[in-house]
Amino acid sequence: MYFYDQDKKIVKVPITEKISHRFNTHYIYKTVNGKCLKRFRVVKEPDLQTERKIQSLQLDNIYRIDQYLFNATGDFRGIIMPYYDASSEDILLKPSDYLVDNFSTIFSSFKTLSEEGIVAADANLENTIFTNDEIIIIDTERYYEDKTQSIEDIKQNNYASASWILYFSLIKAAKKHHQLQNIPFYEWFYSTRPDGITLCRELTHYQYPIEYLQKVKKKIK
Repeated sequence: MYFYDQDKKIVKVPITEKISHRFNTHYIYKTVNGKCLKRFRVVKEPDLQTERKIQSLQLDNIYRIDQYLFNATGDFRGIIMPYYDASSEDILLKPSDYLVDNFSTIFSSFKTLSEEGIVAADANLENTIFTNDEIIIIDTERYYEDKTQSIEDIKQNNYASASWILYFSLIKAAKKHHQLQNIPFYEWFYSTRPDGITLCRELTHYQYPIEYLQKVKKKIK
């Protein structure tokens, strides 16, 4: 595939396989050098100034963009990024440190974004990759700087987004366990609203996250 860089020089991106497309908005390919090409099906007009600012912060657990790609008329059409291999491991059976360490870092990175006035507008479970060792937040093109909100309000919103990623990751994993099926974890999280930082702190008391959910199950019943 051929694109142009920001200096309007031709960029050739050899690919090995098409991995997937989502919501008819973009395709994902693996490149010959082990990178990932995200090609938009339609012309995207993101806030590249904010996107570049996020990248300049070099935040842990937030993905890196290696190169921005454009078409001949200068429209933004894709990015090259590292290929993050999603793990098939059950997060409820991994040591709790996996969730605690990664989400503690994500909260720290979101704190930095908040201090820069950046809203993590599209942070959700779908835009999160769980690898064997790391949890990576991707697709930050829709993040934006908000000068109308206070830093504290932005931080609360960003922390809420990170918290819900943690909640939904637990809820999704619970559905794979017979003893945890049909337990209204979503309703429990929604009603009690334990913030993610507190939840991480609670998880440190359990060797595995499944033990925590088993305790929550008893509370719900």
